[in-house]
Amino acid sequence: MATVWNITNLKRNVEGAKRVHRGTATAAAASTYAEADVITAAALGLHTIEAFNASPSFNNTLVFQVRPVVTATGLSVAPQLFGTNAVAGAAVADPKVTAGTATATYAFDFEAVGT
Repeated sequence: MATVWNITNLKRNVEGAKRVHRGTATAAAASTYAEADVITAAALGLHTIEAFNASPSFNNTLVFQVRPVVTATGLSVAPQLFGTNAVAGAAVADPKVTAGTATATYAFDFEAVGT
């Protein structure tokens, strides 16, 4: 099952002509990572996403770096997850998490800017 990101603690603000929404995204139980996993603008309380900033994602044991990719239409954002090389040997700078990696209970804080 792909990662389903539940949005909580959503705080909605308007700054100038833009909406700035902040909250927490938490992976649902039994979720596994897929590169195509997305969070929709509607789930964030927006019509379109122009920018998306995220804190590192953690589950009280491991930490993943979140590198969000906003779609060209601005209708969704794909949180790409990167881990830390914990294996002895040559260092690899934040390898991308592989498909199928369990993401249940991982969470990250975000700030989404849009309309």
